[in-house]
Amino acid sequence: MPDVDDIDAVVAEYDRTFGGILVEGIDLAAANRLSFYGMIHARTGCASASRRSRWLDALNDQAVLLRDRLRRTAPSSPPLPAPGPPRTLFFFEAMNPSVHATLRPALEEFSPAEARVAFVQGAHVPEGSAHETLVVKDWIPRGMAHRCPDLPAALRTRQREARMAILRRESLRTWLLRMSLRTADAARAFTRIYDAFPTTVLVTASDTSFWGYCATVEARRRGIPSVTLQHGMMVGAAGYVPVVSSLIAAWGEASARWLRERGVPPEKIVVTGAPRLDGIVRGTRCPREVLAAGLGVDPGRRWVVLATNQIPFERNAALLATARKGVIDWGEPAILLVKLHPSEDPAPYRSAIEGDPDVVVVPHGKVDLYDLLAAADAVLTFHSSVGLEAMAFDRPVVSLEAFGEENPLPYARTGAAAAARSTEELARALREDVADGVRTLERRSARARYVRDNLLATDGKSSRRVRDLVVSLAPGRRA
Repeated sequence: MPDVDDIDAVVAEYDRTFGGILVEGIDLAAANRLSFYGMIHARTGCASASRRSRWLDALNDQAVLLRDRLRRTAPSSPPLPAPGPPRTLFFFEAMNPSVHATLRPALEEFSPAEARVAFVQGAHVPEGSAHETLVVKDWIPRGMAHRCPDLPAALRTRQREARMAILRRESLRTWLLRMSLRTADAARAFTRIYDAFPTTVLVTASDTSFWGYCATVEARRRGIPSVTLQHGMMVGAAGYVPVVSSLIAAWGEASARWLRERGVPPEKIVVTGAPRLDGIVRGTRCPREVLAAGLGVDPGRRWVVLATNQIPFERNAALLATARKGVIDWGEPAILLVKLHPSEDPAPYRSAIEGDPDVVVVPHGKVDLYDLLAAADAVLTFHSSVGLEAMAFDRPVVSLEAFGEENPLPYARTGAAAAARSTEELARALREDVADGVRTLERRSARARYVRDNLLATDGKSSRRVRDLVVSLAPGRRA
């Protein structure tokens, strides 16, 4: 039985074992790598105990018996419309806020005559968009089943050759068979979309996610250049490498260095800055007093913001417990504002704080994140990009490592943030980094260096640089 603590190693072995099995021209393992990674990471990488057992459970939970036998069937699809004018295609994979925050500012640099947008399904399409919008699932040919009759035998052969016992489980093979239907549907949908809507350049926020990978592979097959925009801090290799797109637009030199160290050719990397952070310098921020009224808190107290992560609630609860006591031990009149990750339900957090008037749960969408960071006196986080965003506002950041694991992001290792593993360390960090003094000046200098290394510039022009990059790849286009 393998040691599944090293999730990246398990994913690499998954790639080695099942890579090269093509479904409608798309590598089955590569298309589903991030789904596989996310499954084992969410269910075991963040578990507090019995990781092997929970990983096995995750495989069994995800294995769905095929309702349709693998068979050959004839397509039954409506005719394609006449091809429209060539445009840049911005592909929004889902309603993930980080994807939208990454792509939306860059899209706004293009007129409706220059670009169109695509979403996976209609529920994701926002109202009021001026750009022509496509829904990928509308373009999946109807009445087609999977047409790779040799796939089950190929998967069995690869499983017998697998070096890790966990990859030889029947449940994993069943899961891959199920994913093959999804892969085939995506391949056919993008074939039809590119036929009907000529594309000059494809722009995605991820070419390793399932739909983004399928869109990029079909674009590459047709000779359409593609650009992937960095959508968040680079932590897990499975989320960013290998780079399938023609180019990846990185936030700063730190990200470019991270990619090069993982084998990405330097010529594939262009540093543009982060479009999603353009909002830090654009426009005016909501006054603290107005925010306080909306949140029902005292604007005269210290505000400590805890940014939760997309990890099991038990771990976020550990962060919350340490943050609550650490803020109390700080000794300042302070309130803890718990800014939830967009995917989280506020109910368990409200239950956990038990009506504590000194803690306020802030669900996603309640206030603008940048307004909150600009008003904060300090920000606590584990491995969220909110830490970098807070540093761009020159706010003190504490890397809260309350469950015994070091933050994979080097906030503390670079000196840009304090690390706190206990309530005592958190209280000390708040005293040292929020109060005026020599320590505060040292930390501010380290924060500034970290921001410069991780962001090309905080000048509000990253979206324009992305536009210039995209236009440079499109034949016959001028900026």
